[in-house]
Amino acid sequence: MELVIDKMFQTCFKDKKFKQAIGIALESRRLDKVKEAMEKSGDAIEEILGYTFSIAKDILKSKNFRTEVMRLLMIIYQNRNDQGNFDYYKIAQCQYYLNIPEGTASLLEKLVKIPDGDSYLDAYQIAFDICDKESQSYQSKVLELITGKIENCGEDQNLVKERLTQITVILKGELRDKLYLQFLKKNNHTDMQLIVGIKKAIGPKSSILHGATVWSNAMMNAYTTNDTFL
Repeated sequence: MELVIDKMFQTCFKDKKFKQAIGIALESRRLDKVKEAMEKSGDAIEEILGYTFSIAKDILKSKNFRTEVMRLLMIIYQNRNDQGNFDYYKIAQCQYYLNIPEGTASLLEKLVKIPDGDSYLDAYQIAFDICDKESQSYQSKVLELITGKIENCGEDQNLVKERLTQITVILKGELRDKLYLQFLKKNNHTDMQLIVGIKKAIGPKSSILHGATVWSNAMMNAYTTNDTFL
């Protein structure tokens, strides 16, 4: 049976069907073939890496094997980073799945220290992603590590210190909540006359309908700071 599977791998590689090879490799838990498929994919490696990442994240049920796949992906992404092919977002995601907050903190510090370009903006976006998508414990650990890095910054690193401080603000969720509130307040188009009309129609006697009206107002104006109806 192993011989048959190996022949299938050979056929996939020959026909450049790398996604099929990845699928078979993950089903049969052949990490060596996952790596081989990526090495042979050539110009399609970015697509193959993304495909493998999606399967590992959403479909693989074995936690141990998923961890091995994520570790392999992180190594490949980091090696490509050394070659000038940057995908910091995927590296950060792999670090989360592998529970390496120290690596994420070091990655953010590295991005804000790059003198040229807008790499610090990538660091801000990764911080927003951590705040929105990752667990609170992971977020808190990264925040703690970044705070420690700020304290260790020298007097000649004011720009780095300022950027790291901005990352801590993002990780605390303060900036996200502020922007979210501003967006909902600005884009609130609730028809208040509709609520008033419902209130007049049901009258003051039916407590159930009155409660439903209050709830409908709450849902229509949630997070908008509009409390005029109350």
